[in-house]
Amino acid sequence: MSYRHSLRTRLILSYPLLGAIVGLLLAGLLFFALESLERQLMNAYVMGDLQHFMDNTNGVTEMHSAHWVAYRTPTGEAPSGFKFLADLESGLHEIAHKGREYDVGIAERAGERFYLLFDDTQLEQHEQIFTLLLAGIFLVTTFAATWFGFWLSRRVIRPIKDLAQRVQATEPKAESKPLAREFANDEVGNLAAAFDAYQDRLAAFICREREFTADASHELRSPLAVIQATAEGMLTNSALPSALRPKAERIMRAAEGMAGTLEVLLWLAREKVESSSLGNWTDLASELERLVVNRRESLAGRPIELDLDLRANPKLMAPPAAAIMVVDNLLRNALAYTTEGHVRILLEEDRLLVEDSGPGIAAADLQRIFERGKRGANVKRSGRGLGLAIASRLCERFGWSLRLESPTDGGGRAEWRFR
Repeated sequence: MSYRHSLRTRLILSYPLLGAIVGLLLAGLLFFALESLERQLMNAYVMGDLQHFMDNTNGVTEMHSAHWVAYRTPTGEAPSGFKFLADLESGLHEIAHKGREYDVGIAERAGERFYLLFDDTQLEQHEQIFTLLLAGIFLVTTFAATWFGFWLSRRVIRPIKDLAQRVQATEPKAESKPLAREFANDEVGNLAAAFDAYQDRLAAFICREREFTADASHELRSPLAVIQATAEGMLTNSALPSALRPKAERIMRAAEGMAGTLEVLLWLAREKVESSSLGNWTDLASELERLVVNRRESLAGRPIELDLDLRANPKLMAPPAAAIMVVDNLLRNALAYTTEGHVRILLEEDRLLVEDSGPGIAAADLQRIFERGKRGANVKRSGRGLGLAIASRLCERFGWSLRLESPTDGGGRAEWRFR
């Protein structure tokens, strides 16, 4: 599961949200309880005094106290100044009249109508003040929750950020300082311990990788050196039949190419190794001419025309073996899709194009053609789908770009930009 916001942002936002929700619930409950209590008290007080007035009028039509005034009128009438009360039913009512707030109790008996008007303007003002106080409590609660969110998030995130910085500064090596001992025995400590275990496995893997590359380099260089020395000895032997000399030269070129390929592959397998040990400059045009000669020899008997068009003579600041490996894999890919027709190599100042007249690459295959082990459905020759993956890794390592496309009119085209 992916998150759009950081852990600290989510912590900071959660506390104000929680504070706002709790504050709203608390303010709503208090306001509802106050209103309910007020209605119950006013109903008991007003209707009780109204009943007392009805029982003790003794012919009085109007009575006053410190907080209320009571009236007795014939049924269907109302006190002077409050004529609109005649339309109200018996019971307790809230009215506003001439800027004042009243709770009005109304009752009828024996053809008479009784009114008791309680002036609760001051009580309503106090209720408004209480409402503002609740709003203030809500704002203070939200602000306090926000501040607490900032404070807590800083304390919670600090060890995580510390661990992230230490992990970023850690280099994979055989002996490294464990991180778990520098953190508390909590979730962050468990994470540091897990990383320590992963670091140990990674260090062991790197150690095995270094040992393998060293062993492979040592063990494979020896037979290559024997092959090269043998081929060189054959070429320097004046008694070598002229019919065998081209074959000996081909063996020599293949051995030299294999040695360069081995160095590049071992270099790709290492981490953060400078490429200067493989060579600094490549005369791409000369290397292409030699490569095309070798490929034409291997195409004997296949109805494919291999053309080389050199329109520039760029010098690459890269090892010759690496540049040739990119071109060779692109060329082999073009030949794998072509059973007959032509394959054309075009070299310009900033790019190299390899075009073929094969059936092209399906759109679905183009999206994954550079993945290791992936091969197009239209490929005509056997293979393991490693060449383009290797070429892509080399381009990524040197900052080059590589693109394959299949034009609508058929065929395939690979573009390697090295500028």
